[in-house]
Amino acid sequence: MTAPEQNFSGALSTWKDINLSELQKTLDAQGIEIVENQKESVVGRKALADRTKEFKKIPDEEKLTAFKTLLKAYQTEIDNLTKRAKTAENAFLNVYKVLAEAPDPYPLLEAAVVCRVCWRA
Repeated sequence: MTAPEQNFSGALSTWKDINLSELQKTLDAQGIEIVENQKESVVGRKALADRTKEFKKIPDEEKLTAFKTLLKAYQTEIDNLTKRAKTAENAFLNVYKVLAEAPDPYPLLEAAVVCRVCWRA
């Protein structure tokens, strides 16, 4: 096998292993999860803002007791944001890991088109 044939064969093998259609399904699922997390984050931030406004309205002598609940709400929101960030980072890193070493498919596609044109001529 010549060097170009080995490169072509290796690239085809790599792209077969990548399994683009399955990768797209995975990305679709991850995209849906990310969008849902974004929606939950907006709702969570609004609820936290509302709770903070309510906290500011209560008398000072009751704030110490109410502060514990508010602090817990902030901790929960931070945990949710951390989970959201981790989900997005993992999605990116999984795609990066798959594509980082993959050869550019353009030369393969171009060669296939050129060969097809040559065979027709």
